[in-house]
Amino acid sequence: LIIGLNSVALTWTIRILAGQLQISNSYIAYLIVAIVCNVAELVSNIYAAIVTRKGQDVRFWFFGALTQLTCKP
Repeated sequence: LIIGLNSVALTWTIRILAGQLQISNSYIAYLIVAIVCNVAELVSNIYAAIVTRKGQDVRFWFFGALTQLTCKP
């Protein structure tokens, strides 16, 4: 999700800087969403690192269940 989000934001930004497009409300809204998603991922990764360092198991909402299905203890 984040890779696709950042790829679109980067491409859109490059096209604006190259003069092919103009800054619009859609662009600004998209950048805000991309920044919020990136910050949320950063915070969740820092939290997971701290909890893991304490020796506790961390399970994320989607990936935790998927991991349990593929990697049985």
